Amino acid sequence: MCQDCTDKLLDGMDSQLKALEDECAEYRRMLDGLRKDRSSNSFFDVNASKIELNKLKGEEKMLRSELSQLEIEERELETQLNEEA
Repeated sequence: MCQDCTDKLLDGMDSQLKALEDECAEYRRMLDGLRKDRSSNSFFDVNASKIELNKLKGEEKMLRSELSQLEIEERELETQLNEEA
């Protein structure tokens, strides 16, 4: 390989190395930030999640009850329509 080609190849490889080093540094910053967030908020998040879960369970129970009532009404309306037809 000639000197000019070798220089171009090395320049290209240096550019790739720089880009990969920058990308790696960015991932490290993101990972450090996530670790910091997780460690500082883990207790609060667990409690908040439990509260939210209980709230959603109550809402689910209410919606299931409402669904049952609507299904009863639907059957009654279908019966009425069949009787009128």
